[in-house]
Amino acid sequence: MCIFQNFISAAIDSQLLKNVKNFEIKGISPVNFVFRTVEIISLKTYDDTPQYNITTDGKNLIFPFIVISDQDKASKVTTSAGTEYESTVKMGELYISADNSFAKIVWDSTEVALTTQTNTNSRGGEFSDLKWFDAKLTTVDDKTGIIYRIVNGTTHAMEIMADGSGDSDSLFKGEWMTVKDDKLYVGSHGKEITNSAGTIITNINQQYINIFSRNGAKEIINWEANFRALRNAAGINFPGYLVHEGCQWSEIHQKWFFLPRKASHTVYTRDHDEISGTNLLITADATFKCIDVVKIGAVDAEFGYSGFQFVPKTNDTVIIALQTREVGVKPVASKINVFRTDGTILFASHLISGDYKMEGLEFYNWRKSDDSVLAEI
Repeated sequence: MCIFQNFISAAIDSQLLKNVKNFEIKGISPVNFVFRTVEIISLKTYDDTPQYNITTDGKNLIFPFIVISDQDKASKVTTSAGTEYESTVKMGELYISADNSFAKIVWDSTEVALTTQTNTNSRGGEFSDLKWFDAKLTTVDDKTGIIYRIVNGTTHAMEIMADGSGDSDSLFKGEWMTVKDDKLYVGSHGKEITNSAGTIITNINQQYINIFSRNGAKEIINWEANFRALRNAAGINFPGYLVHEGCQWSEIHQKWFFLPRKASHTVYTRDHDEISGTNLLITADATFKCIDVVKIGAVDAEFGYSGFQFVPKTNDTVIIALQTREVGVKPVASKINVFRTDGTILFASHLISGDYKMEGLEFYNWRKSDDSVLAEI
């Protein structure tokens, strides 16, 4: 605790307080009374302790992880509690060799239902990502614009986001989450909204991002230029487009990593959009001035990337990623794969069992200490 006496705050802000990240000023000032003492109380530091244990089978490191579904309209269910909106959480383990040359995935048969009653126009519980942020497991609902904390199998609303610059009566379509500088970044798909012909831009609401401090302070940033730079780097000009559902910031590389869900060189149509899956990994420096593109295996036009994480202990050179399908009358489906950031495939895309559209993945302990499976996340 630091005590500062007999100062004029405006005169010392840039010097005395420049290294104080968190503080609270306590006291009540009577009329015409000037404080002579201000007490500065530092808050706890950001908690980046991971919520998973790394084990080994003697050859490979083993990382527990969970994935979460976005079932769109099918999330609406009837339970004993009435109408709820449900997402499914599946649990798995990633095995990866010490030299990062081999990977495999083993699934547990347990599935956990994660529900909420919060909705907009009978849509809700459509969770689009997972992120461990300041010792909290968080997810985002792309219909209600709500960021939830997941605690013991229940959802607790933390923040709600409006569309665009924040003054819209529409809700923010959050598609991805990452942490940079101890702040939670939440972004949308980054595609321009157009007229019905797809040729005239009518708004850029999905090109704004929301940034949250661990104490709840929010900043809304226009990322139009950044999303345009990514599209241009992929060799795509408007009315062509990229759709983003997977983004992570690498503190190690000081770069942004994007795995687009869709890439199209032509104007948007619903039928073509459904088969615009892509295999691009796009990296950008912090200024989005230096951008590189790597291709990951072959394109599967029906499947596009919907979320990913860097594998721990790999210096952010190995990625585990989800791909999803939404095509016509076919059931929704998801795949999972593992690859190095240079494009080398370690675990080729495998279907995840069930008709699920998995959109979020995070490393997380899902076993109890007695090795049984948690009934709740």
